[in-house]
This record gives sequence, structure tokens and C-alpha cells, in this order.
Amino acid sequence: MKNRPGEKIKLMSVDELLKVPEGEPIIEIELDRIYAFENHPFRVLDDDKMRELEESVLNNGILNPVIVRPDDEDGYEMISGHRRLFAAKAVGLNKIPAFVRPMTDDEATIVMVDSNIQREELLPSEKAFAYKMRYDAMKRSAGRPSKNNLSQNGTDFNDKKNSTQTGTDINDKKYLSQVGTDIKGKKNSSQVGTNLRTDEEVGKIFGESRNQVHRYIRLTDLIPELLEMTDQGRVAFMTAVDISYLDKKLQGWVYEYIKENGIIKSYQITAVRQFLDTYHEELKKNQLIQILNENQPSRQPAMKLSFTSNQLRKYFPAFYTSEEAKAVIEKLLKQWKKEQEDK
Repeated sequence: MKNRPGEKIKLMSVDELLKVPEGEPIIEIELDRIYAFENHPFRVLDDDKMRELEESVLNNGILNPVIVRPDDEDGYEMISGHRRLFAAKAVGLNKIPAFVRPMTDDEATIVMVDSNIQREELLPSEKAFAYKMRYDAMKRSAGRPSKNNLSQNGTDFNDKKNSTQTGTDINDKKYLSQVGTDIKGKKNSSQVGTNLRTDEEVGKIFGESRNQVHRYIRLTDLIPELLEMTDQGRVAFMTAVDISYLDKKLQGWVYEYIKENGIIKSYQITAVRQFLDTYHEELKKNQLIQILNENQPSRQPAMKLSFTSNQLRKYFPAFYTSEEAKAVIEKLLKQWKKEQEDK
């Protein structure tokens, strides 16, 4: 399936890849002939939502066919439908309905990301690797993805391996530290008739600013332990982005520091990076710990705010309940926070 170096190929548009052509055949494929997309960034969890999907599959079957692409060994790589495949296996099905579509590696990557990114809840690590895979696929293309055209000047995407989906989570965290990127300041070498950078286009597609796309992709440079802490909320998103600029050895020591102290702040990591930029020398572990300790957050009393009903009532219609007003305030605060992060 890998393309020859330098071979110019024409990629289908995302709309064409996701659209179901009229009369496209649905093929029943044995489950053991389908394997997960390599480095699939979206987790398939054996949770309550999966129980609901399994019950639906048991009662109604697979209502929406999955999308797969054929390989050269009579197998199929899953492009869209990993959760349906898991549920089908769980309830004892032998086959699953599928649309079989030959795709290049980059086409498959784009469809896989776009068909999963709209999930209600995504972890930072899922967004990070999804954005990176989408970015890399677009970057390799000589033409830019649009409704009319996706063209590519060769591809060097990794060969796909048969890694059959097993267990409750098809992601192997070993790969998390193997994919690095530093797109800061890089110009898009594959621009064709447009001033948009690849990162800007990724942002437009997923409703993120270019800076936010940068930040998420930076997370792919974290060691797996720190990335997991970020997913768990133990490390703040912006702090995780700052840590990603440290080398892996320093990240390991930072991880140990967090385990021992329970918290770390961005300004502590900023102090470490300033030391490295100033002295251009390798940090020893005791030096790192000293810098982190010297910049520990001071204990501050919890913020307390209160408003009278009269202060708030003038901003809401008379029929609004307290819960409705609270929901609006929380929504506006989240929007404000996002705007500050995007600056």
C-alpha cells in the first residue's frame, strides 16, 4: 500500500472519502480479518457507554457499516468503526458490515481522524496525536485539502502492521513517546496557491486557533507518564506544553518531582528553561530539583467571590432560574479562559 518515493498521486477530498456513494456495496467481513488502525489515537474503553453500544448491537445489529481499506494480505485495516468492532466482538458476532475503500496512507489518516474527532469527550492525548497525524498527512500533500482537491507529492507514512484490537483499550502507550514534533516557526513547504499554513488549516478544520494546534501537538513530545498525568488533570494543560520543551531525561525527573510533591506550575518549568537558555549547560538532577523548589507556588487562600441577586439579575431575563443563570456564567467563563489561552 506504500507509495513509491516521489510518485505524484491525486488524493480524494475528505467529502468524497466520507460520503457514501449511491449503490456502494456493503460487504460482510469476518472480524478476525480486520485490525486496528496503526497508532490509532482514540481510546476504545470498556465502559458504560460501551455497554450501551453492545446492547444496541445485540438488539439491532450494526446499523452503520464501518469503513475499512484492504491490505495486500487479504486483511482489512479499520479506518472508522473501532468501537463498533469492539462491541461486535463482545456480543459474539462473527462478521461486520463494511464499506471497503482503497485509500492511500494519508487519505486513511485524514478520514480516521475526521470521523473520530467529533466525539463528545476527548482526552488531551487523543487530540494531540489526532492533530499531529492530521497535520503530518496534510503537510506531506503537495496540494492542500479542500472540498475540491487533495493532492500529494509522495508519501512516507509508516507501513501499517497487523495489530489486532484486543482488550479494553486498543492504544499501546509505548508509541506515545516515539512521535515528536517541533513545528514552531516552520513554514509550510507544500503551499499551493494559498497563504494559509498547515497549522492554520488544521485549526480551521477543528475550530482551534493556530497556537492551540501548536500546543496540542507539543504534547506528543511528552514522556508517556507525564502525558497520562495531563489526561488525568494532575498536570495543567499549559504546564504540560511547557514541560514538552525539556528533553526526556529532564522530563523523567520532573515526573518524579510531581509524584513526590503532588503539584507543579508553569513558572517552575519556565525557571528551568530560563536556566538552560542562559547557561547552555546540562542540568543535573539536584540542580533541577533546586530550581523547582526555589520557585514553588506560595500558599494562597482560596478565591472567594459573592454577588447579590440584584447585581446579577440585571443581566438575565426575568424568567431565568438560578440554575440557568449559573450555566450561562460558567459558559462565558470557559469561553473567556479559552480566549486567554489562544492569545
